Amino acid sequence: MTDKLTQEQMKIWDCVVVKLGRPTNLYQIKIVNIPKTTNYRVDIWIEKKVEGSSLLDRKIGHSYFINWDGKNITYSNPPIEKRYADGKKIELPKVTKTWKDPMVL
Repeated sequence: MTDKLTQEQMKIWDCVVVKLGRPTNLYQIKIVNIPKTTNYRVDIWIEKKVEGSSLLDRKIGHSYFINWDGKNITYSNPPIEKRYADGKKIELPKVTKTWKDPMVL
């Protein structure tokens, strides 16, 4: 499920998906402009089946603060890295440094 995105948000999503790849378990995309700036928060919601149940667990799988110049992502925190190829998740090496989302208390 994806809320209707504006034309500008679709351009941003196209740039994100080129860099990240397309998650196979994509549920929803949220792209929110930070007022009076060219900065956006991009949240990519994913879903997976809860083991031993018919329920689905939905959570933010990837979240980025980006700067958008109207054509390209000029900055991203954290950096957008390729995580999916041909619809399959790419296993990345373990990261020792963690990133804390400043929007989460």
